Amino acid sequence: KTLEDETILNMNLYQEFMSNVLDTEVAFFSDPLKCRIDMIGDDFLCDLKTCAGGGASPSEFPRAIGNCGYDVQAAYYLDVANSVDSDKYNEFYFIAIEKTPPHLYAIYQLDEPSIEVGRKKYKKALRELNVYEPTSCKGYSPCIETISLPPWELKKERT
Repeated sequence: KTLEDETILNMNLYQEFMSNVLDTEVAFFSDPLKCRIDMIGDDFLCDLKTCAGGGASPSEFPRAIGNCGYDVQAAYYLDVANSVDSDKYNEFYFIAIEKTPPHLYAIYQLDEPSIEVGRKKYKKALRELNVYEPTSCKGYSPCIETISLPPWELKKERT
């Protein structure tokens, strides 16, 4: 296959996938949880991710999933959306698009074992958040403070 043939095949796949998208930028609220999903279909959720050159490749995008916590996001979004829509969604997709020309892209479905790992991570984080004591929070100041640009930035504007 030539690059041109592969590009046409990718466009056909993308168009076919997008024809199953019912809505974009959908928010789900399940008190106190919420999420905003890029795309939904009848039984799937999809998130759009931009990547550096080469980042959308099958060898690189799984690294981004692990490094950026996309597994956590997928599990959390599925669970919040399903709590609102009665377990309607059972698949999670990513469309990974490279930021630099020729803007190569790929569509990936996250497998169930990865979603389960993400689910364990987000549930652990929520449990830890539940035991968080606001009074034990250490900050820089107990009040709102006025802040300015650094002196060298202010000086630039005066000259």
